[in-house]
Amino acid sequence: MPLPTVRHENPYVAVQRLVELPDEEYKAPPPPPFDDSLETFQRPSVPYGHPLKSMLFTLDPTITMLNHGSFGACPKPVQAVRQAYMDLQEFEPVKFVEDESPRLAHVTRVVANYVNAAPRQIVLVPNASAASTSVLRSFPFTAGDVIVSFNLEYGSVVHQIHHASPNLKYHEIQVTAPFSAASILTAFREALDSLAGEKIGMVVVDHITSESGLIMPIEEIIAICKTQSIPILVDGAHAIGHVPLDLDLLQPDFYLSNFHKWILAPKSVAFLYIREPNKYRIVPPIISHADKLGTNAEFSFIGTLDYSAYLSVPASLAFHTKMGGLELMQRNHDLCVKAAQKLAKAWNTKLLTDEVDTMIGSICVVELPHALFEGVDDVGQALLTLHFVLRKHYQIEAKTAHVGDILGLRISVQMYNEQADYDKLEAAVLDILKKDPKELALE
Repeated sequence: MPLPTVRHENPYVAVQRLVELPDEEYKAPPPPPFDDSLETFQRPSVPYGHPLKSMLFTLDPTITMLNHGSFGACPKPVQAVRQAYMDLQEFEPVKFVEDESPRLAHVTRVVANYVNAAPRQIVLVPNASAASTSVLRSFPFTAGDVIVSFNLEYGSVVHQIHHASPNLKYHEIQVTAPFSAASILTAFREALDSLAGEKIGMVVVDHITSESGLIMPIEEIIAICKTQSIPILVDGAHAIGHVPLDLDLLQPDFYLSNFHKWILAPKSVAFLYIREPNKYRIVPPIISHADKLGTNAEFSFIGTLDYSAYLSVPASLAFHTKMGGLELMQRNHDLCVKAAQKLAKAWNTKLLTDEVDTMIGSICVVELPHALFEGVDDVGQALLTLHFVLRKHYQIEAKTAHVGDILGLRISVQMYNEQADYDKLEAAVLDILKKDPKELALE
């Protein structure tokens, strides 16, 4: 008896088709029973702060976490969704992969709606570095093009710029503290003027700088680039869930952001926005079976991968919204500024900027007391030692920062933090100043 005649759609083609469908024609796939995008989740009736840490997170209860910004922390309800996808994946691995196309297309459309972009402009990637690498390696630069960035740019992206092509030039704009939007924009305009006669291939700029924790004036920088027809890549690794994000309003050529930091998704997953996917063929860092079948298809299938973090993104977006969304962002900002200013006063130091309402979000660098580094030859090693001393002797997780000639701590604020956490940090640093180094041994 012959087999029935059935026409099966190529799964890679299916992703591209489902992403490109108009909203009125698109029908979301039925979700697994465990993933209702947290529709049944109810925000706990407790205020932001310590009660939420044990209630919603699996963070070490003995550690005061002041470094959410580096790698984030995934809440229990979202972890449960991710674990269920992992279990389903191992229950029937082949069918799970066969069913991925409509699920990944759905996640892409959910993300696009959240950041106000067209679904075809959004691709999913493992992390921000994969996104920036894809753009810098794929962009049609010509020999002699200049890539322009600031000395505040994330280190790995600078490495990627230098690896993009041996025939490119790199111009780094130098800015120093105290930082202001006006001084940054002045330096940017002067840099472009100084490069008159050169072909600027691309501007690369952070939305929120990593080491220095500053919100850059990207609206103005993007506008300047548009007037001069300069492509721009905005590295928003810290942005989604940290500040409001509307990509249709901003309209950079390229934009990327991590989900596993401030939007509380599992590690690791990020997105890349390509404003004109038909103009530039941006390809993922790994080429697989979907090659040349469309941008969304190519990025959705980069070989065997644990897609459970990708599939959990709608749950993380829903969780963040239910926990306050914009209200949470504002609360975190307010506490961050208050805590940072109190630390600077207690330590008789300063912040990197006076424009705390517009240049500070939920991370902020506070300069450390100069006495901590008296007689120190290697400040990099000294900062690393301080990091470990705070963890071992004071049970505080905090990120050290080196910005120009300023040595500081970069504090983060998330829903599980409260003022007492930063008071503990304040006291710890003052206590270290009084200690004999032998009392702070790390062995």
